[in-house]
Amino acid sequence: MIVTNSMAYTWIFWTLGDAISTIFGAYLVRKYRNTYGLPALIVMYSIYSVGANILASRITIYSIVIPFIVSGGTIIFPFVSQLEDMINEVYGRKRAYSAIGVALVANILMATFILADAVLPVPSWEEKANTYWIHFMVAAPRIMFASYVAFVVDEFWNATIFAKLKRMSYRTEEDWKSNKKIIALVLTRVATADTSTMFIDSMIFYPIAFMGVLPYGIVLNMVWMGALMKVVLAIFNSPWYIVYRMLIKNVKRDF
Repeated sequence: MIVTNSMAYTWIFWTLGDAISTIFGAYLVRKYRNTYGLPALIVMYSIYSVGANILASRITIYSIVIPFIVSGGTIIFPFVSQLEDMINEVYGRKRAYSAIGVALVANILMATFILADAVLPVPSWEEKANTYWIHFMVAAPRIMFASYVAFVVDEFWNATIFAKLKRMSYRTEEDWKSNKKIIALVLTRVATADTSTMFIDSMIFYPIAFMGVLPYGIVLNMVWMGALMKVVLAIFNSPWYIVYRMLIKNVKRDF
């Protein structure tokens, strides 16, 4: 019952976050395409990526038919890639690459600030709480390194594959306004860019972060569980991308 209730709350928060990002992002892109649209998407993309990396050191259980033992960042990571695709969709591959660079710097700065605060002493009555805070917030250097390596590799891969799919699908302006093209691109994106990105992320992150620290069998299970969980969430995210595409149907595209 506790797990069921926890997952219910998780889905509520997850749905609320995705809805806000999708609708607000689409509104800004449609209304302020050449001014606030791109910066706003990059800000949301950076927030999601920082959040995913902060949660990376927390091992959690997600119950979707069966329990998945995965990194805490798994719940929001698929939408990190989706926000990158939202940028790529309108502003093109080079702007998506720039967004990855901004998000990486944001993650490094966040880690720097956390470490700067972590070395400071705390009052005696806060020592127990500080122990828990340090354990969660100050991830082992290899976990931090694993997060950044996986993020850079899989996000550049995702941006490149999506740009190729976009160029193949949109040969004329009418193509990106076509409902059939929208559905076809989203389904193709899930089957290729999303699926491969989620597997690449898990195959890089978990071995670098936990191999030699946790038993080999557990790390292997986390790799396939994490990849499968991310693919499932990417599929669940797809309706939001369709909503985004419908809302920005008449917005000019860069390639």
